[in-house]
Amino acid sequence: MEAVNRDGLSRLDAVTTTTYAGSTEMAPVHQSVKAKVFEPYRTIKQKYGSAVFWKVFCLETWFGREIAFRKWSWKRIIISELYRLVMEFLGTLILVFFIAGISMVSELVGQATQTSGYSTLHKAIIGGLVLTALIYYLGAVSGAHLNPAVTFAFAISLHFPIIRAIFYVLFQLAGAIVAAGFLRAIFGNIAFVGSTIPANSTSDGTAVGIEILITAFLVLVVLGTGKRGQLLGASAGIALGFTLAAGLLFAWDITGASMNPARSLGPAFITGQYAALSKVWIYVVGPFIGALVAVVVESVPYFLFRKDMEATLNPAVEVV
Repeated sequence: MEAVNRDGLSRLDAVTTTTYAGSTEMAPVHQSVKAKVFEPYRTIKQKYGSAVFWKVFCLETWFGREIAFRKWSWKRIIISELYRLVMEFLGTLILVFFIAGISMVSELVGQATQTSGYSTLHKAIIGGLVLTALIYYLGAVSGAHLNPAVTFAFAISLHFPIIRAIFYVLFQLAGAIVAAGFLRAIFGNIAFVGSTIPANSTSDGTAVGIEILITAFLVLVVLGTGKRGQLLGASAGIALGFTLAAGLLFAWDITGASMNPARSLGPAFITGQYAALSKVWIYVVGPFIGALVAVVVESVPYFLFRKDMEATLNPAVEVV
């Protein structure tokens, strides 16, 4: 223990490289929450003691494994984090530009052709395709969250460092605001700059309930196709694209089908009109509650049946 006191966490590199989640690979998606969170640290606790165990656990929970295990220099960590944040900013900007822009372009088309503009199917297809493309582009870089509710879900399920999650949300909001600013500069203040507003026949309570349900569905698919805050591979892009399209088809004409606080806050902030600002709380409260519901739904079965699930899905992990 004297060597640990002198060297701090730097002595952990040798052991964590081989024992973190059993290898240098990510933990299986379907490990139980207990196994995912505590099992990787068992060797650390046994070899270095409780003080180092809790220090490492808290550092990774708040700041990420690069800082917790001191595997990178501070310069490399800062550059890496800034790159992630810029990619989240850019990805959210593109996503909001297209999805909020659909409403504005549809309004213009309707005025020019004396029709109702684009159908809900057109809007759903565009939204799904854009999200799929962005996941292919950004999934291995920033995780392609593009949504504060998704980042919140990864953070509270202990898949994502809390400090990084806070900065992700800030950069996502900034991207949404910039996207809405571009839309207003290009098309003017039509359709409330693509703001999400419930239909006249939809009460606020109903709108919140629908946003909770469709966001929970979206986040469940995200959690099922992600590993430690990353959306990986072709399956994630296709699955999330179809899920977003389904949500848009189901709820666009009822609530605007936000599923994303940044997507609603950006246009509402830029349009500045009461009709949008007075309803924006729906699209903050609903998606965040939906994300929480999704995390609970995904986690509870593994808490209740973790021994049987671990024995079936991951025989190499001992569950105690």
